[in-house]
Amino acid sequence: MRYHTTDPYGVTHIEPDIARMRRVLDLLDHADDADHPDAALVHESGWSITVTAGGTAVLENLEDGNQPARIRLGVDKTDALHLWERLASGDVDGLCDEAWDEV
Repeated sequence: MRYHTTDPYGVTHIEPDIARMRRVLDLLDHADDADHPDAALVHESGWSITVTAGGTAVLENLEDGNQPARIRLGVDKTDALHLWERLASGDVDGLCDEAWDEV
């Protein structure tokens, strides 16, 4: 398994294609009914991008506490999908080089 997503209802999707990723992000429209108001894509490298219903994206390494988390506000579903696609393809260095605010 190279990557997986977890939707707002806690359902994990192993290596979803772009269409499935889009459907997972679409569930954020109903996140007030869900267990969690966010969705995440986790890569085998330990990096993840969590997206909230309010449009916040957080890039963090779940396995390396020495890596600072990065945050981006105002992320729409199209932006989130693009970020997820890049992480799923393993473009961690490119994502880390983008404009993020450290938290």
